[in-house]
Amino acid sequence: MTGLLYIAPAHAEFEWDLEGNIEAEFRAFPNDGLAPDTPDINTSLSIDPIVEMFFGRDHSVTINPYFRIDQNDGRRTHFDVRQLKWIGVFDDLEVRVGFDKVFWGVTESVHLVDIVNQDDGVEDVDGEDKLGQPLVSLSYWTEIGTFTAILMPYFRERTFTGRDGRPRSPLFVDTKQDFNATGSNNWHADFALRYAHTFSVIDLGVSYFDGISRDPMLLPGLGEAGEPVLIPFYDKISQVGVDIQATIDAWLLKFEGITVNGRNQDRSWSFAAGLEYTFYQVFDSDADIGVLVEYLWDSRGVMAPTPFESDLFIGLRWEGNDEQTTRVLGGVIFDMDTGTKNVFVEASRRLGDRWRITIDARFSIDVSPTDPTFPFRKDDFVQLRLARFF
Repeated sequence: MTGLLYIAPAHAEFEWDLEGNIEAEFRAFPNDGLAPDTPDINTSLSIDPIVEMFFGRDHSVTINPYFRIDQNDGRRTHFDVRQLKWIGVFDDLEVRVGFDKVFWGVTESVHLVDIVNQDDGVEDVDGEDKLGQPLVSLSYWTEIGTFTAILMPYFRERTFTGRDGRPRSPLFVDTKQDFNATGSNNWHADFALRYAHTFSVIDLGVSYFDGISRDPMLLPGLGEAGEPVLIPFYDKISQVGVDIQATIDAWLLKFEGITVNGRNQDRSWSFAAGLEYTFYQVFDSDADIGVLVEYLWDSRGVMAPTPFESDLFIGLRWEGNDEQTTRVLGGVIFDMDTGTKNVFVEASRRLGDRWRITIDARFSIDVSPTDPTFPFRKDDFVQLRLARFF
């Protein structure tokens, strides 16, 4: 849906656009959960509209509220402002103010350098869904690259599955008791700097972040009834990140690396490195098949906030390149230390002009008691989503 209006007397052109989707979701868990009274079946409905308004060529406003209602999990029934921002372009300077989503990174299996937005942990387990972040951003374009500075005045905690939701660990994450190392509640001036440029076949990004970590440590504690729970603690950190992607014919070579220094933790190092090779128009068709291999490493080992301390990711990506935009991505992450294997498949296809069906599946195999994913070993699930676009 679009509109066009000419505003006199300045003759500035005003345009607007409305798009988005309403999506029904169905999840089935084949195993009984380790946490008591968790459901085997779950349904939910989400609404994700985006309104964009353009005031001439140099100014725009984007409004993107998000709402989900869930059958079982009260925490998953939630509202968020994904985007509510003004963008102004002044020659080589771009200014953004409001709630926004910022993505950094190049690897498929993890996004180490992507730190501006907080994970929306009740949406999915892959870390791809993010909460809107209040910020002020300045980007300056030059011949030698783009320089960006971001001020984030308010910190947002990660969302976690509720007592009646899945997947979840047997110990409940008590977000009412979460805290951070700054002692200033959620009002804290985090900031980030980034330089990005393309050198021939290489895309380079270098970033620096200073503020409250987006990855909480989960500390043992007691809940309101005296039961054992996990309490999120967010450390004050500084992080330096580098992401590099080289495009050489059908090859993509990828690297993300970070070093993190925390107020309550020693300096750590993490990286994800790998490649993707694409076979074009396979079997005399329009389809492409990509082979992905990435190695993930974290110097903190089992103390890392993610389970990827020494893991190998192998995946296949199939792009139909058809009118229905058929896509399939599947892979497995092998833990090189414990032997645990986490398998996933994501497939989607358009149905006509306005509908899309998506099928996701996630399974854990041979989960070791020493693996960080051990508390979730019974939470395999298959998910069906049907979206109507407008």
